[in-house]
Amino acid sequence: GDWWQAEYPVKSADDLDAALAVVQARRYAAVEAALASAAAAVGAGDLLAIELPMRPYSELFHNFLGWAEGLMILIEQPEAVQRLLDALERRIQDLVGRLATAPAGLLLSPDNLDGSFIPPAAFEEHLAPSYRRTCSTLHAAGKRLVVHVGGVCRGLLPGLAEAGVDVAEGVCGAPQSDASIAEARALCGPDVTLWGGVAQDLLLPATSREVFERGAQAALAEARANGPAMLGVADRVPVEAVPDRLAALARMASDG
Repeated sequence: GDWWQAEYPVKSADDLDAALAVVQARRYAAVEAALASAAAAVGAGDLLAIELPMRPYSELFHNFLGWAEGLMILIEQPEAVQRLLDALERRIQDLVGRLATAPAGLLLSPDNLDGSFIPPAAFEEHLAPSYRRTCSTLHAAGKRLVVHVGGVCRGLLPGLAEAGVDVAEGVCGAPQSDASIAEARALCGPDVTLWGGVAQDLLLPATSREVFERGAQAALAEARANGPAMLGVADRVPVEAVPDRLAALARMASDG
């Protein structure tokens, strides 16, 4: 029902030069015609959202190095890994600058952050500066940044708020993550919009309808009491999710 990348192109420090060549050859294209067409299709009062590439530190470990051997390579070859990060950072910030004028109100950074692998110190060193630069550019253009959290988030929420991130998407309490909407509000202050509250397991056929409704109503009550917040599925909607339960979430929220 889900997948996770198990092999990575960088097997050792010997592969870092080749990875750098790949990154330096990368180009991002903002297709203005497609953006204009999407904007024309958006109804009045709706928001157009654009998905960015992953933040450099997240992309490096999710797609190039892996979280096991990759962290060891970072410890052994910090300068070489930093060159990769710097090259990716230049490209994503150039893209953000071009998209700041695009007809979209939201930009999504699909970084799949997980505090199990990213302690607060690593976040502050490798991720916070990138978020600050992006948020500064977007806020000046009247746009907002959404960041996807895919794991435990308690230790990351204060840093996301301090960096200027507008929406933390994927917030959830135990056992899926480690910060309920109420706990997340206390950690990140009043300005960040919280998105989530509904654990993935509540949508699966193995979970009874009664348990689903009880959990969803509890999450909705927390969202209403700790706004700004949006009721939603934390992390991603699982492949085996019961479609009727997704529709039920929308009804619960709209019924007041």
